[in-house]
Amino acid sequence: MNSEIIKQAISKVRQLSEVEDINITDDHVFGIVCHKFFYCEGEFENSTFRTSYCDGANDGGIDLIALNDSSNGSKNLVLIQSKNQSIITKPEILDIFRKMAGTVQKFSNGETAGFNTKLKKIYQERMADLEGDSGRSIELVLFLGLDKSSESKDKIEHDLEKDEALEGFDCQVHYLNEIEQQIELINQGPRSVKEGVLEIFKNQGKITFNEKNHSGILVNAKALSLKYFYDVFRDEGLFEQNYRYYIKNAKIDSQINKSLKDKRSKFWFLNNGIIIACKSFHVDGDNIKLYDFSIVNGCQTTTLIGKYIGRDQSEDFPIACKIIMPSEEHKDDDFFEFSAEIAEASNSQKAIKDRDLKANNIEQKNLKQILEGGSPPIYMEIKRGSNVLLGKKGLEQWQKTNNEKVAQLILTILLQKPGTARANKAKIWSDKKTYADIFRRPGRDRETLVDLLKLDSFYIEWLDNKMKKSDFNEDVIFAASNSKFFILALIGFLIFYYRAQIGKNQSNWITELDQVEISGGIFLENFNLDALDTIFKDLVGFTSDVFNNNNSKFSAFANLTKLDSNYFDTILKSLNYTILTNDYRATPLKKLMEEVFITSNK
Repeated sequence: MNSEIIKQAISKVRQLSEVEDINITDDHVFGIVCHKFFYCEGEFENSTFRTSYCDGANDGGIDLIALNDSSNGSKNLVLIQSKNQSIITKPEILDIFRKMAGTVQKFSNGETAGFNTKLKKIYQERMADLEGDSGRSIELVLFLGLDKSSESKDKIEHDLEKDEALEGFDCQVHYLNEIEQQIELINQGPRSVKEGVLEIFKNQGKITFNEKNHSGILVNAKALSLKYFYDVFRDEGLFEQNYRYYIKNAKIDSQINKSLKDKRSKFWFLNNGIIIACKSFHVDGDNIKLYDFSIVNGCQTTTLIGKYIGRDQSEDFPIACKIIMPSEEHKDDDFFEFSAEIAEASNSQKAIKDRDLKANNIEQKNLKQILEGGSPPIYMEIKRGSNVLLGKKGLEQWQKTNNEKVAQLILTILLQKPGTARANKAKIWSDKKTYADIFRRPGRDRETLVDLLKLDSFYIEWLDNKMKKSDFNEDVIFAASNSKFFILALIGFLIFYYRAQIGKNQSNWITELDQVEISGGIFLENFNLDALDTIFKDLVGFTSDVFNNNNSKFSAFANLTKLDSNYFDTILKSLNYTILTNDYRATPLKKLMEEVFITSNK
């Protein structure tokens, strides 16, 4: 393999203990790297490995399994195969997809006897995650450690679309250059574009508009000038005020690339164009000088124009471009809200997620500032595709986060809704009340948020490095990897319980938990880390026992941990009857909790 980018990524994945334990080749680790950067936003731990990696004998042509959020809010099952080799033919590629499709068909028919245990467990658990999701689909994805010509890619795509055995599947092939670009995208970070010159087709006219607070101009920009912008400014804030950076979507990207290759003369009619927000601009003949600018709509179009290397790549053509700036008195604090308003109203060509629509909200920026401004600082990503850690070294794991993880922890530990946090995180951004409870509710002090992030990090560390296989069977280990949110929720519940913020009458718990708050942190200043590890171990064992005692009700562990109602009706009910009201089990648990957490009101 000649790609240094992928070599470095493989080397980092190899540091995971469970990857080391199975002693797999770089070709196998290549698939894990692709999973990490395409479906995990660059994060991959031992627990992710356990719940995704199924490569081996009798794997049905499937190396890894992932879940992917679609643009319509549904989740898709992603079945992944990877081939890191220098030559692979079109018939071989088609056979790879047919084999994966055949495996799906056999699972649908209940014909699973010939497959390995790992594949069956992971496939069935991930399918359980999708139960009840009417918009779900299955993606078959092949990652290749090689590049092919545009003509070869088109032929492969055409044959995949026409193959009867693949009907009903979303089939995608990602080649070496795309994989390298995705890794670089996740690893790079934005700055700001201070100044640039956009070339326009002067003779095609322009439309100007002025009103009290804002002014703008509509022109036809030169595509090659946008390509230059991408080449020069893409890492310096060109898309900083967009809701999200370039995130690959095979169907949308394919349509734009086809237009670039075959329909350049019609591109103006087929594309919505771009919108640039800036603090000021100046028209100078066939140029427009831009100052403090960012593309707030058209990231996808600009990126694909910038990366296009196919036929007629040097042929220029017009793209509709709207440039908007605020008035003098609105150029500072109001500028970002102004940009956000434009972006939300105009981002329609490619569906974006509700999380993206909140990226420039004032409460998101304030939270980011609060976390980064304290000591030690916590760096929180609020815009997908950015990298807030560029140049930051020597950080603890809990100092690196994003607003979705913070929201999930608040929802899980403080609001006691672990099912939603695990299986319906889209609700964080789409449901107004849920969003307000998380981000606009008082009492979300920095000290508490720091402790929530630390608790999450400690659990991941225990799960990845301290949960010894000799202490647990494979079923319990798998359960532990899938029950993080329920375990953390139980710890939050026990803190409320021991602080007497909720009573002993279970029938009142839902109402009481909706009213309690934690502030000033959850950890003791000097706590017993070994005691925390024991708490994790005991609660995982408890949760696994609850599942086994209710396996007639829950066919897969994911069925238990995907709903808040299961947490209250099954988990907490069992906790009350088997532990809290049983002195033999309640006393040692309370003692452990007192060695780690603040269990009395301050």
